[in-house]
Amino acid sequence: MRLQLFEFEDYDWFPDFIRHGQTDYLHFMISLFKVYKPAAIPLKELIESTGITEIQDVCSGGGGGMDTLRDELEKITGKDIRITLSDKYPNKEAFEELKKASGGKINYIEQPVDVLNSNTGPDRIRTIFSAFHHFKPADAEKIIADAVKNKSPLAIFEGAEKNLKNFIGILIFTPVIFFLLPRS
Repeated sequence: MRLQLFEFEDYDWFPDFIRHGQTDYLHFMISLFKVYKPAAIPLKELIESTGITEIQDVCSGGGGGMDTLRDELEKITGKDIRITLSDKYPNKEAFEELKKASGGKINYIEQPVDVLNSNTGPDRIRTIFSAFHHFKPADAEKIIADAVKNKSPLAIFEGAEKNLKNFIGILIFTPVIFFLLPRS
């Protein structure tokens, strides 16, 4: 049985400084543990089958893991990979840091992008990392139908199930990580 729960950061009224703090934290953890690196293999296959080397990531949050993923994709494909980050609530400061660090190979859309109306065409692979669970089933179907209608390749990656065991693990793991990481 699937429960459609909510997350506060999905609402317009939620303060950006808290939302961006959350996405910065997720960026840090995803990058530290290279969570998205395994996605390089299926994306390599998609790149090879379509010939498309540009990716538009939707629901990018703070862009966590995209630098590692892009580097890995370039290494295993031998191609110049470009990634554009987008989000309904873009974390522009985090996106700008990734743009600078990548020499512009990671770029971003500055305006809010709603994945339900993103109009990504067939010239880019659309990715969704760790965000598909935010959508109600009818909206998830719309995202997939839009990709099919526009002949836009779509790759969806979800990292963890939402259950009590994982929730408790995160509550315990997060403070421990803060104590174990070196301070600068």
